[in-house]
Amino acid sequence: FVALFFSLAFNDYLRFFVILVVLIIWRLVFHFPFRKKNVFSVVMGAPGSGKTTLCAFISKWCKSINEDVYCNADIKGTYIFSWKDDFGVYMIEDSTIITDEAGLEKGMYNRDYKTNFSGEEGYCKLERAKKHRHDGIDFWMLSQADDSDKKLRELAQIYYILKKTPFSWLMKIRVYETDIDVDPMTKEFRTIRKHKRTYLLFTPVVWLSFDTRERTQLPHKEWVMR
Repeated sequence: FVALFFSLAFNDYLRFFVILVVLIIWRLVFHFPFRKKNVFSVVMGAPGSGKTTLCAFISKWCKSINEDVYCNADIKGTYIFSWKDDFGVYMIEDSTIITDEAGLEKGMYNRDYKTNFSGEEGYCKLERAKKHRHDGIDFWMLSQADDSDKKLRELAQIYYILKKTPFSWLMKIRVYETDIDVDPMTKEFRTIRKHKRTYLLFTPVVWLSFDTRERTQLPHKEWVMR
């Protein structure tokens, strides 16, 4: 009886220890911290690294708390959104705005920096972007490179770098937080990015929320073979 008691107790302790370790690993590695923070975030990653998949994850989480999502990508359950035509033109509050492939959006491309925020409409866009916290907006800007307008990138408080993994159903996310510091050499202010965490995201749960092969249709041509 004593041997059976200690055997059951040991099994219970072992089971508790295993469950605790699994929960800690899940929390640290697989639990991507989606929560309402009203911050401006920038996401970068190579083609196929999972940027649109992350958009789907964000929208899925927002819908779980009944929050509206405005997005320029074709993701189910989101409102059709255009930076050029909608932002700073119509009032958007207490919601999440996602701009996929920001480097291709008119008014965001860094090569057009002289005209992106020119005129009254451009000034209004920049004003609303800077005051996104007052409007209760989480802003996500995604691109394959650091090619969006510098004025917008300077607003980013968090950077997410997406990395491919050997498995198509698993995505790696490196999180960097931005801060302002003084350069010890020049004594001038500088922006620094500190690596905080690395997460793994299980992607199949949102595969049906978007079309990864979505593309703009162009005119067809009868090709002549040599």
